[in-house]
Amino acid sequence: MLNNNKMKFIEKNLEDIIFESNRLELIKRGLDVRGKMLRQLKIGNYGTADLVTIQKPYFYPKTEWTNPHHNSSFLVTIYELKKEKIGILAFLQAIRYAKGIKSWFEKSKYYGDYSVDLKIVLIGNEIEKDSVFSYIPDIFETQGERSVELFLYQYKIDGIHFENNSSWVLTNEGF
Repeated sequence: MLNNNKMKFIEKNLEDIIFESNRLELIKRGLDVRGKMLRQLKIGNYGTADLVTIQKPYFYPKTEWTNPHHNSSFLVTIYELKKEKIGILAFLQAIRYAKGIKSWFEKSKYYGDYSVDLKIVLIGNEIEKDSVFSYIPDIFETQGERSVELFLYQYKIDGIHFENNSSWVLTNEGF
């Protein structure tokens, strides 16, 4: 990995850091990862996702009233990592994985009474802003929850840091 006395940062390094790091340390550095994490997940013929987390539904005892906080959905988050710029191609790649995961759940015994909510997190060191790509997170938002998030990472002397960059707007919106 050393080349001319410089360490070359590759996509696998980013994956290693996220997968192997303590979750509390990741939160301190700007990335909140929840659920069981799977690495290099083969999703049938849809491809292999870098990282995927799965959160099981919350189970509450049956009561006479419906608990408004009852969650009967699996939350599956697909993390697509790029060592450099994230853009529409990374998003479309993650969409392909999301379709595969949704299809698997629909055909599996786990689906039954439960649904699957999908989330996509794209991580890179720059965001493609010369296209409509940077507006995607604001469009895929329901009840204040984004189903697509964009994160920038910076590798500094004290390690890696993440910044949520999902609310990008034009500098001059023209109104």
